[in-house]
Amino acid sequence: MGTPESKAKVHIVAKDTLYDYAPKIDSDVTSTQKHIADAEDRLSTSMVQMRDDPIGSSIGITQYMHPGPKSAPYPLNYAVPNFGVDSGILDVTGSIAAAEKSTGIPFKWKDSAPEDVTEYRTDRPLDVDIQASISNMHDMEGIHGAWDAIQLSMESAAQSDPIMSSEGKVTQYLHPAPKDTTLQPAVMDYPVPNFGADPDMAGTMNSIKIAEE
Repeated sequence: MGTPESKAKVHIVAKDTLYDYAPKIDSDVTSTQKHIADAEDRLSTSMVQMRDDPIGSSIGITQYMHPGPKSAPYPLNYAVPNFGVDSGILDVTGSIAAAEKSTGIPFKWKDSAPEDVTEYRTDRPLDVDIQASISNMHDMEGIHGAWDAIQLSMESAAQSDPIMSSEGKVTQYLHPAPKDTTLQPAVMDYPVPNFGADPDMAGTMNSIKIAEE
């Protein structure tokens, strides 16, 4: 009913595009959700943070406030020594001055115009090696079951490497002694011959000396 002109007046342009309001979840999201669920089952805990961090309400911070100046248990407004400009900044400014002197060109900072964003194609197929790896992984999963990267990671991290204390001694996470072995303990604190400075180091030091002279 109605003329094309009258229909055009009441036409809703937004209805021309039919949007998918229930799209399929991205494969990365699906994989992440599966890994979270597997980890929660294995660790018997929830990855969801049930209690929020302290945050200010609409009227400001009302809890977990910093103590006032009078009630603070630590010193406030104390003097801070001034050791001058940082050595790194001094080195940079010195290098700039030396370069300006040797080239005769004063250094001037120039703000470059922002470059155009390069839009790379993302619709290309996967590399043949990646396709072969995925196919091989699926074949093995069909034989041995699903590959669980989280389980492998947890098993590999079940026993830590030896850690040394501040004294330079291994005091925890000691490697278990083998029950049956014919190996002798490793020799320690043996003399090491001194063949002098490395030739490369000697050459570098000589080059520095020549440049300084």
